[in-house]
Amino acid sequence: MFCALIKPDQMNWVEKIPLIKFVINSSIGNAMGLALFKINYGYMPAMMREMRMMERTPPGVRIFTQNALKNMTLAHDVLITDKIFQQKYANKNQCKKPEIKINDFIYLSTKNLAMPKDRASKLVLKYVGPYKIMKAIPSTSNYELE
Repeated sequence: MFCALIKPDQMNWVEKIPLIKFVINSSIGNAMGLALFKINYGYMPAMMREMRMMERTPPGVRIFTQNALKNMTLAHDVLITDKIFQQKYANKNQCKKPEIKINDFIYLSTKNLAMPKDRASKLVLKYVGPYKIMKAIPSTSNYELE
């Protein structure tokens, strides 16, 4: 988002931080369908939709409001564009799940296994095995190993 919002001389990036943070926190996420703002505060913030121009409105306020709305729109558009790009790229590299059947041999990841405490984690094997599959329930990704 910074690339899209800051000037070519990159001198105004600090000014954009609060706005970018606001846009990110008020954007609805995929996982829960809620914005971080809603999760943290229990409500969504009122967005500035328009500035009613009154004779008493100082010109500085008008300019600030117009710039803020323009920047919010740009930041939101960049968020959506990046989200679509990342989703397309991630899905492009997805491969089919391997078919694991009874009597196949597999290696088991040690990532979530309790390993002895007196060992350096860098030196622990990443996988152990091979183990023979005795029972397979692929729908729930549960397997019983020999």
